[in-house]
Amino acid sequence: MLQDEFLIQDLDTLKAISHPLRLDMIRLFKTPQTVKEIAELLEKPPTKLYYHVNLLEKQQILQVIKTNVVSGIIEKTYQVSANRFKVDEALISGPKRDAGNVDVLVGAILDSTKSALKRSVLTQDSDATYPNHNLLHTYYRLTEVEAESFLMQLEVLEDEMARLSEGRKNEPHFKMYNLTTLFFELENEPSTDSE
Repeated sequence: MLQDEFLIQDLDTLKAISHPLRLDMIRLFKTPQTVKEIAELLEKPPTKLYYHVNLLEKQQILQVIKTNVVSGIIEKTYQVSANRFKVDEALISGPKRDAGNVDVLVGAILDSTKSALKRSVLTQDSDATYPNHNLLHTYYRLTEVEAESFLMQLEVLEDEMARLSEGRKNEPHFKMYNLTTLFFELENEPSTDSE
């Protein structure tokens, strides 16, 4: 049974989840799959993924949900342990905060997003338009209450989309979409060039 949310509270788990390949694997393991199936989707040999799968299982990010014996070898089917993974704010904003933690986390997320966006754009027909791509970089001036409300609305919408998405892996008329969200308070006013 999937948890709704997995809270990452230690540096080892943060480092485990903050690797671009492992982020791609976590996305694919949202539906139950074997390492061999994931390897085909990522176009990598399965032997390159076992280390990463074992690390994710050790950190309880992946769980074994089924085992089969195939040609005398035990084949495991894995799935993520939660619908959503959230970093405990204390790791990046509390007494344990460290610039290196922020670099690891944000770097991996943005690298994974960049890689996925590049694959998406480069594999499309060159004459195609992209009505379903939305790249947004903006600033909002909000009160703390408004910012908290905005985040709560995003979480409600994300939960709704996750519920809709469940169980649609093998249905061809559903397409996979990526959402990466960074929302944080700025220390300084942005320069007028970037607004």
